[in-house]
Amino acid sequence: MVILKDIMKKSPKKARPHNILGYIYNERGWVDKAIAEFQIAIMLDPNNAEAHNNLGNAYYDKGWVDKAIEQFENAIKLEPNYAEGHNNLGYAYNTKGWFDEAIEHYEISLKIQPNSAETHSNLGVAYKNKGLIDKAIEEHQIALSIQPNIPGILYNLAKAYELKGLYAKAEEYRQIARTLEGKK
Repeated sequence: MVILKDIMKKSPKKARPHNILGYIYNERGWVDKAIAEFQIAIMLDPNNAEAHNNLGNAYYDKGWVDKAIEQFENAIKLEPNYAEGHNNLGYAYNTKGWFDEAIEHYEISLKIQPNSAETHSNLGVAYKNKGLIDKAIEEHQIALSIQPNIPGILYNLAKAYELKGLYAKAEEYRQIARTLEGKK
């Protein structure tokens, strides 16, 4: 961080160091500091889609879903092929219960970045929330074929199998997830 602060001091009109510092702050859980840095980055470069996306993530972490949606929408207006922005907008829409809109943005994200396990799993959750359990299972299985050792994906698949009434299969995937997490 010392290097970033030095860069900001020497080049106070550059947005990128503020965006990077905001990302570091957000990863450490210092969300208010992250928000301040992302806002500075956007003030310095209003067309920075990544900064808008990152600010959306920070707002989401604060529980400000509507403000997060606004920033994710800004990001994809600036860069329509921004897969992460579409994925994050889908996630926020899913949180609001807007499953059709969430599915639409996950699908856009997957057209841009088809090998995103995270987006496939998020799409699976949206399908599950909409009651489309077979589609949910399919998306979680695709996610696992891309990244087989992610406990969250395994738990999502287990939940879908449980909703389908396949309790033994659900428990099998829960056990694998617990093993990966180091739990018994």
